[in-house]
Amino acid sequence: MVKVYGISDSEISFITFLNSHLKVIKIDSFEDYQNYHDNYREEKKIKEDDYDNEFRKNQETLSRCNNQIKQDEYDLRGIEWDIRKKKAIVGKYWGKVKEDIQSEINQLENKSRKLRNNISDSKNTIVETKTENDSLIIERKNYFLNFDKDIHKIFELERNDEFKKKRRGAVGENKLIGFISNGFENDNNSYLINGVNFDIRGGAININNSTKLETQIDHIFICSKGIFFIETKHWKIECTDDFKHKLIEQLEKIKRTISFIFKDKIDLEVIKVLLVGTEKKINLNNSDFISLRIDEIKEFLLNQKDVLSNDEIKLTMNELSKYLPKEKFNDFPKFTLMMNSWFIKVKNKLTRQIAN
Repeated sequence: MVKVYGISDSEISFITFLNSHLKVIKIDSFEDYQNYHDNYREEKKIKEDDYDNEFRKNQETLSRCNNQIKQDEYDLRGIEWDIRKKKAIVGKYWGKVKEDIQSEINQLENKSRKLRNNISDSKNTIVETKTENDSLIIERKNYFLNFDKDIHKIFELERNDEFKKKRRGAVGENKLIGFISNGFENDNNSYLINGVNFDIRGGAININNSTKLETQIDHIFICSKGIFFIETKHWKIECTDDFKHKLIEQLEKIKRTISFIFKDKIDLEVIKVLLVGTEKKINLNNSDFISLRIDEIKEFLLNQKDVLSNDEIKLTMNELSKYLPKEKFNDFPKFTLMMNSWFIKVKNKLTRQIAN
């Protein structure tokens, strides 16, 4: 099964736009959006159950506190009766007997104070819980009033051009993730990283006399077939020469980033830069980059020869981790390697040469 990290920029843009129009519903992923769109009644029922469970817990707390107060007050009455009896007779005795009776009175008074404190705490808890219940009732009413408005807004936004554009991008990115995940569902040593923004602090990349410290990449797929840097475009119209030129510059930047990260560590021949059109294939007429239509990605990847060993895959992941923003990829794995990177590179390059 492909291990997936991160979320695509198109999906983030779509989620951010959608959440800016909603009051109480919080969308965290495209899947969340689909659930609220297709199954909003079930989502509403889940939230209703959450409120009901919270209210039920509070009712149980009230019942438990009331029962505890009754028990503590009953025990307190018995202890106070015993205290009064012992105080009435303590003056009739002397010496050791009087000391023992006084000690018993002190112990009973300590128990009395503890019970009074318990009763006070229980009463405070009852007041707090009743206040919380009152707030829950108001919160529930307001939440579901706004929930219904949010659901209406989600359907209303479907007529919004900007929403449709952003959703089309998110749909395309998720389709690509789905194609790759389905194609490698039995591969336990493959990794898909989405929405990557490399921060090249160790050195700048020069492109057209311009210094670049950051590079955005839609997807990186790493498996035994190689390392694939994937740029996705969601254009419906024919790509003009001007757009193609800018796109090639963007892909060249990705290529230079790859060289910077993997220089002297991974054989660059196993790395490919793919341009995937989610709406149509974009032909660049440039042999450095591979253009595909989104429904071709799965077959293309599966038809590649195995070129990476497990050690090279781990090495690749370790090198990538040095440039990934920690706040977005805090769950990114770190592998322990038994050999250094130079030895891994030379060993596996020789293996590939012999195989060919």
